[in-house]
Order: sequence, then C-alpha cells, then structure tokens
Amino acid sequence: EVAIKNNYNLLRLNMKSIEIIKNLIQDIQNCNNSNEFGSEILKESLFVQLMVLMNRLFLNSDKNRDIEDIQYDKTIEGVLNYINSNLENDLSIDTIASEFFISKYYLMRKFKNQIGSSIHNYVVQKRLILARSLISDGLSMSSVCSRCGFNDYSSFVRAFKKVYGVSPSNYNPTIHNFENPISDT
Repeated sequence: EVAIKNNYNLLRLNMKSIEIIKNLIQDIQNCNNSNEFGSEILKESLFVQLMVLMNRLFLNSDKNRDIEDIQYDKTIEGVLNYINSNLENDLSIDTIASEFFISKYYLMRKFKNQIGSSIHNYVVQKRLILARSLISDGLSMSSVCSRCGFNDYSSFVRAFKKVYGVSPSNYNPTIHNFENPISDT
C-alpha cells in the first residue's frame, strides 16, 4: 500500500536510460549464450551493473514526481482485450472505435497516453509476436500471415523484416532470440 501511495511501483525513464538498460540486457543475454572464458563472471557483473543502474534511476525518480500520473482507464483495458482477442480480424481504428462507441480521435489520443504507443503500432507488434510463435510451431507462412491478420503476404514480410531484421521464412527460433518490442519505432 505504501508503494502505491508513494508511486514506488512506477519508474519513468527517458530514452537514454531505456537504451542503456536494453544494451545491458542484451549484453547479459550474449554472455548467457556464450561459452567463452569468464562469460559467467561477466554476466554476473553486468547483472549487478543493471541492478545498480535501476536503483539509481529509482532513487533519482523522486525529482520527477511532479509529472502527473497516468490514470487507469477501463475503456483502454477493453480495447487491449479486444485487440488481443481479434488479431486475425480487421483492427482498423475506425473498427475499434465503433466497437466501443467512441470517437476515433479520442481513442487514439487516450490509447497513446495510456499505452505509450499508437494503436496501429501496437496491433502490428502484437501480430508479429503471434507470427513468431506460429512460425516456431511450424505453421506455413501463408497460414501465419492469415492467422495474424495481415492483408497480404508482402506487407507481412515487410513488417516482420522491419522489426526483426530477418524475413519470416528465414526466422529460426533456435538462432534468433528477439525480445517482444512494443514501441513506436
């Protein structure tokens, strides 16, 4: 209860801090996948470095407490559930807005404020995460494309390659270890 009252459960980071954290996590993953001499010690050292950084950021976050907290919105929770349950269907902003009987402009603004991503980008990222899972399960590329709600195969390939740097047909889950990026890139 004290954590919630004092916002100790919330850490707002700038892009530089996010990038540093991502790089440290990537370095930890690389060490974890390496059999080189000293990899285990280096991994532990990087983990300690990550924890020190997170604690420093947390302790310095008191200076940024004047930023208005984001208020929880039940409509956005419903929108997220709707999107996650309908990835294979039409998820245009117009469709989602009409499903929830709200203005598409209000929805776009509220979604961006609550989630930190545009609806379109969120939908594409969720579809790509599903695609990775379906590819790992051995489904054909055409099945993956249609089950993930992409209108055509070429847009599916373009989106997959843009985010993961490899075409879906060349994706190998044992080689490619990607995080699930939900961001506005």
